[in-house]
Amino acid sequence: MDVYGGSLHCGVPPNWHSAPIKVDGITWVGHGEGKARNVVEYQILGPIEVLESGRPLDIGSRQQRALLAILVMNANRVVTKERILDDLWRNEPDGKERTLWVYVSRLRAVLDPDRQAGGKSDVLATRDHGYVLNVDRADIDAHRFEELADRGRDLVQEDPDCARRLLC
Repeated sequence: MDVYGGSLHCGVPPNWHSAPIKVDGITWVGHGEGKARNVVEYQILGPIEVLESGRPLDIGSRQQRALLAILVMNANRVVTKERILDDLWRNEPDGKERTLWVYVSRLRAVLDPDRQAGGKSDVLATRDHGYVLNVDRADIDAHRFEELADRGRDLVQEDPDCARRLLC
């Protein structure tokens, strides 16, 4: 099993070549048990960006983007408020809890726009005195890069002919 949620054939994710489906201007791709999902990609190799169906989302100010970077780099793990406060305001974290709450609220509005006002977010959740960004690893460019680089190295060793076919 790989980060794409399926087995690999010749070192390649099962639907890597499948064309996404576009409906009402939103791009959807197959995922798992025949389910479709909206394409949201977290790009952290370079300036941090979040793309929805290929379109960049407004993820806010420099500090808010830094918060998102911390959460993406720790995806699916709780990051304590204290650590976030220290990372964002190393010299002056006192009194910044309210600002952190505002940043989290704004990110939730962007990343989970369908949630009810004031409702819990499945994407950016509050947990154990901190926050967790719940995302599929395949939606983060750095994880996809690592997975494909590992598969490429393995494939060159295991099946050089297949590796050559994939590169041509």
